[in-house]
Amino acid sequence: MVHLREFLRFAPARATGIIFALCGLIFGTWASFIPFVKEKFILDEAQLGLLLLGLPVGNLIANPISVFIISRWGAVHTSLISIILMGIMFMLPVIVPSVPLVAIGLVLAGASFAFTNVAMNTCASDLEKESGVRLMSASHGMWSLGAMTGSLISGFGVVIFNLISLSWLDAHFLYVGSIAILSFLVTLAIRKDLWQIHEDWEKNKQPPGTALSSFKPNRMLWILISISLCTFLTEGTMADWSAVYLRDITAAPATITGWAGIYAFLWQGQVHR
Repeated sequence: MVHLREFLRFAPARATGIIFALCGLIFGTWASFIPFVKEKFILDEAQLGLLLLGLPVGNLIANPISVFIISRWGAVHTSLISIILMGIMFMLPVIVPSVPLVAIGLVLAGASFAFTNVAMNTCASDLEKESGVRLMSASHGMWSLGAMTGSLISGFGVVIFNLISLSWLDAHFLYVGSIAILSFLVTLAIRKDLWQIHEDWEKNKQPPGTALSSFKPNRMLWILISISLCTFLTEGTMADWSAVYLRDITAAPATITGWAGIYAFLWQGQVHR
């Protein structure tokens, strides 16, 4: 465990933590907009649940691919590109005009999330080995902080854009666009600090005989996979449905529906620690 002050003073660790925070911010923003998508396309619970499968499907497809991308381009490069793509891809489910396009957008968003997730965790792991500073838990705490921030401010952000925007500009489009632009600008600002992480390229190269077809999980790995599956199932349920519950069951105003995700993301941070 590393003290937060030490974490923030160490430039590469701070940059890694910011990538985690941006990832959480983007995801938390999307989670708070799920009730808006449900209402926009007049979806019932079954239709929404089926639609939301697009995100884990994209994640599942991209996770194994991310390993090969990182082995070719490096975790730092992949993190910088994928977090920018994530900001763009998570706009799509909110702004596209039809349900099939929402599904496609969610698959692309899930893929960008997978690339970012694997790459930024690899950066944190490499930096831990290089510096000897234990910063993984602090990095995951930054993800939770970003996700809670996204859930907290998204409703008020849309209200503000509704007040200042023209009638032909959708406030949700402006808000998710501003999040994407913010992610791009922050990524540009921290890129030099992130490039201070010295990756072991020889380690990242795929040695002979390590093709996906030759991979055979042992019993312990299957146990860990099962535990992770149960954990992510719980996390996904809370993140995807808490805002819908607050909006549809408790009739909460749109400005605070995203707040339901705060507890979910706080719980996620505790689990990942």
